[in-house]
Amino acid sequence: MDLFTGASMISWCLLLITGWISFFVPNKKFLDKKILVVWIMEYHNLSGFERNSFNIYYGLFYFIFIITLIFTTAAFVVIVYNLFFKKNENVQKGMFDNISKFHFIPLICISILFIIGESLKKFKSFELIYYVGIYFDIKKSHVIFNLIFDIVGLGSLIFIYMKTTISEPLYASFIIKSAYSCFIPLLVYNFFYGITMYKALVDLKDLDEDLYDWIKGCGWAFSIFIGLINISLSVFLKDFILGIINFFMYIGMITYFFKISKDNIDKIYDNKGIGVIQILMMLLGLASTAFIVIKYKLKNE
Repeated sequence: MDLFTGASMISWCLLLITGWISFFVPNKKFLDKKILVVWIMEYHNLSGFERNSFNIYYGLFYFIFIITLIFTTAAFVVIVYNLFFKKNENVQKGMFDNISKFHFIPLICISILFIIGESLKKFKSFELIYYVGIYFDIKKSHVIFNLIFDIVGLGSLIFIYMKTTISEPLYASFIIKSAYSCFIPLLVYNFFYGITMYKALVDLKDLDEDLYDWIKGCGWAFSIFIGLINISLSVFLKDFILGIINFFMYIGMITYFFKISKDNIDKIYDNKGIGVIQILMMLLGLASTAFIVIKYKLKNE
């Protein structure tokens, strides 16, 4: 086993371990409801202060991350089987070519994002929970490091995706690239989530009009940016799995937004326009995914 193979095995194992335990660590319950934090993103089925109009509804959030980790687990099994048991030269070359051998870099970055979330402590102040709707002690430093590793992880993952070519077996190429495809839209989403969160933490208890304007502005802008970036990447990479994950993310955003109380809709967002934008982006994403399947997959181009 050479240096890059060892780094690959370590990074895949670290990603799987940190990924799966994120469903159990940290374990926070509030009013008998479990609250999940992945990276710095909190998800729960509690009503409260909506600091983010593009949250993903907790049920869809669980579903998306479970699908992502299933693909990641399958990719690791496929790699181990083809490298050490079948000794497939195509997989060996595809995973450890000049550029693709550095795939451990985005995997480690994503693992660090999981570790950041798993290191968070519970908020002890009910007052802070009430004011900002954040149930874990997320500090500005957490958000900054989250954004740094997100950017590095996203950029390197897209580059590695483009440079990873496995001619056969076809299932190996599909499963490995699907694992990458699942993480790409989540990293895009996490970046904009982190920007919104940073402002909320800066003005932790100062819920003035500036903060409300920020939350509303982020809702409008990022509901569009997330979709446009993910759709563009899906079409550019000719990857329908990326498009499907983006579709489920928007289903989750739409479900969450229309569950926000009418009082908060009127107070923070003025109207339900953000939800309408999210519906339009979901439909655009669905159309682009259908285009990819018809043009590139069904025609085997």
